Amino acid sequence: MAGVAPQCHRGSEPDDHDPRRLPDRSLDWETRLHSIARALLEVAVVRPGVFRLVLERSYVAPEAITVMDEMYGVLRDASVDEFAIPRVERMLSTGLLGFAVTVSNGGFWDGQGVQSGAMNPSDPRWAGEPDQNVDDLIQMVRGLGRNPL
Repeated sequence: MAGVAPQCHRGSEPDDHDPRRLPDRSLDWETRLHSIARALLEVAVVRPGVFRLVLERSYVAPEAITVMDEMYGVLRDASVDEFAIPRVERMLSTGLLGFAVTVSNGGFWDGQGVQSGAMNPSDPRWAGEPDQNVDDLIQMVRGLGRNPL
């Protein structure tokens, strides 16, 4: 993923493209959400075959539970009502995973009906899109904090 590398500190020392990397909990929730999205997208870009396996893993595997706990923590820190957290987490995960699947499958289209191939993070057409998507998700979460379900 383009942009700032995630700041992580927990668990074993995963390599640069390990989906288990989690952001430092001392960071604000918006930065942590960006960090999670970048780590997920890095795997989709750098290791698309591995990314597909991530999607097939059980959601009760220890690694998945750790990531889910982090996502729930992000939403708690964003003041999302506890009752709404599971639903909001599913919406966020759907957006983040859906974008990453598109990236790993080279499913970018140019708006004219022509597939433009895999995402190249340095390509100016796509460079800001991942962060813009997360910014939009952050606005949704902030709106939920102002208007609890």
